[in-house]
Amino acid sequence: MGLLEAAAYAASCVLGSKTRSLLTVIGVVIGISSVVLVSAIGSGFKKSIADQLDMMGAASMQATADYSKLSASDGLTMEDWEAVLTHKDAKAASPIYETQGRAAKGNSEEQTVLVMGVTGGYKDIQSIDMTFGSFVTDSDNRAGRRNIVIDENLALKLFGKANVVGESFQLRLRSVSFKAFITGVCKSASYAQELYGDTTVAYMPASALMALEGAKNPDSLLVSATDRSLVESLSKDLAKILSIRHKKSEAFIVSTLLDQAEAADGIAGSASAFASLIAAISLVVGGVGVMNIMLATVSERTREIGIRKSLGATEGSIQLQFLVEAVILTLAGGAIGIVLGLVGGAALGSAIGIPASAGVSSIGVAVLVSCATGAAFGVYPARKAAKMDPAVALRS
Repeated sequence: MGLLEAAAYAASCVLGSKTRSLLTVIGVVIGISSVVLVSAIGSGFKKSIADQLDMMGAASMQATADYSKLSASDGLTMEDWEAVLTHKDAKAASPIYETQGRAAKGNSEEQTVLVMGVTGGYKDIQSIDMTFGSFVTDSDNRAGRRNIVIDENLALKLFGKANVVGESFQLRLRSVSFKAFITGVCKSASYAQELYGDTTVAYMPASALMALEGAKNPDSLLVSATDRSLVESLSKDLAKILSIRHKKSEAFIVSTLLDQAEAADGIAGSASAFASLIAAISLVVGGVGVMNIMLATVSERTREIGIRKSLGATEGSIQLQFLVEAVILTLAGGAIGIVLGLVGGAALGSAIGIPASAGVSSIGVAVLVSCATGAAFGVYPARKAAKMDPAVALRS
């Protein structure tokens, strides 16, 4: 009996008992669907991280002062921003000073606003998309102008429309309230909503915002490299520049988004490994189920085996027949598992907002695992059938 003939005969035997065959491969279905689902969610998670990095500036880094080694008055300064801009590998830089405010227009309800003091470089690093007007500029900072850029979300809440350039509203900070004049409107960033919830965002020249609040030091310094490959070297140079300027070694902490991405990838990898372990256990359970059913099948077809051997069938052909039958069972379970995994991954990805998709390689692995499971757990029953004494088989 050739391979094709054995496959056709094995398929007819599997289809001849559909219910038993389906129940046999449930473990394989669960295992394979888990592998595909985990792969789809894992790849979607990584793509989501990459997209967020591109939006937030993948080649950027952020410097903060370590106040355990510095006095409160010796933190970052606007002069540090100017100094970093002279580095040959620095594409853009911006100090960041954050505060909470309350915005109101006439008798409208006050809106919570995250007010960020920045310079012109912030727009380039964070890829802020302007809808109307212009963003904060470096000249605004040097002149200490109090102009403000708000996101569309705040514009709609205060004015009921997006184009509000030239309008003004009352902005109340921690210790001061003033009339803010709008010079630009930007799109509401999706990552900002994820970080800050429904809080709206506004941008002002850092120098003006810090003067209003009586602050001397920005909270951090955001810098982007001219190329991703230069992030590591520039981050080290940035730490050295700040340490030299403030005459304090290792007094500033520089973190990169790539570091955060690696940490997130590590967490995702650990979760995927754990889920894959569970899937492997399911496959082993499914494989044992296949082996048990195949042993029962060999017992049920003892007389058939005896007849075939008495007619000249070799041990190899009989072993091949039952081995192929086990592989077909697990392949069928694998096919069902792949479909369920793809559908489940797409549904779960949609629910959590991740573009889940399983690659061709993961589907290929699932098919190979299905075949390997059938072959591994089908060998013993197949050998038992092949070694059966034809005389004994015919008497049963």
